[in-house]
Amino acid sequence: WMQIVVTSDRKEHRRMSRPLPLFLDVDGVLNSNWHGSDGVRRGRSLAELDDAMILQLASLVAKLEALDYSPFLVVSSTWRLEESMTAQLLSRLAAEPIAVAGSKSLDAYLLRSPDDAEAWRTPALGDAGSSSEVRLREIQAWLAVRPHPRYLVLDDMNLLFTETGKPSGLDGAHFLHTLDEETEHAGLTVDRVQLALEKIASQEKRERRESGTGRYTNEEWELLKASGLPLEVLRKDKCPYWIQEAAKQYLRSKVAEKSARVCQSCTIC
Repeated sequence: WMQIVVTSDRKEHRRMSRPLPLFLDVDGVLNSNWHGSDGVRRGRSLAELDDAMILQLASLVAKLEALDYSPFLVVSSTWRLEESMTAQLLSRLAAEPIAVAGSKSLDAYLLRSPDDAEAWRTPALGDAGSSSEVRLREIQAWLAVRPHPRYLVLDDMNLLFTETGKPSGLDGAHFLHTLDEETEHAGLTVDRVQLALEKIASQEKRERRESGTGRYTNEEWELLKASGLPLEVLRKDKCPYWIQEAAKQYLRSKVAEKSARVCQSCTIC
């Protein structure tokens, strides 16, 4: 069996200040079942979980902790609605062969609170989880009650689009699609874990820019306020090159002005 151990010298309080919910589907994420356009599951036995894919989930959690996040699991799958399937999922997540952070098993990462008994799963709305649109509404309902700027949805259904092919409004940086629609290969893999980390990093990068940090320091943002440049565009991930260059040139001119003032006031030279 394999054990994933995470060690870090960083302070625990910093990690806890970076909570990260992972909305977890089961079919097509922790096994090879997947949902076709007709809503019918395909793949392996409906009640089977894949050891290798659960291991990849453990790997994702471990790597996030190593990056000073505080990841936790929120079950969005219809498995949360059937008592026997919920019991099977919880039992499997609690199994010793998949250990994270020493003796800590995956079920310990399910969000549980004495003041919020339903925090570990999304609410059931209508015909729960019957379509990508319902699934997304359930996740949005959970977030409306418990807001988190950083989160990631793991699902084999493409939640980026409605059933009619229109954009759903879900940001791609918050969504990991675990189904290759061409090969029909579903489930959490090493490559998809890496993609998940990249998506979370892009969320962090965007958040830093939107809060006024990242591409420029706080002092530089203060200087740029008087530049006449569109700051809201500068904060975007895809800022036009000419605007970035204009900002750099403006900042260089301000540094030069500051240096000239210092030189004029210098009594040595």
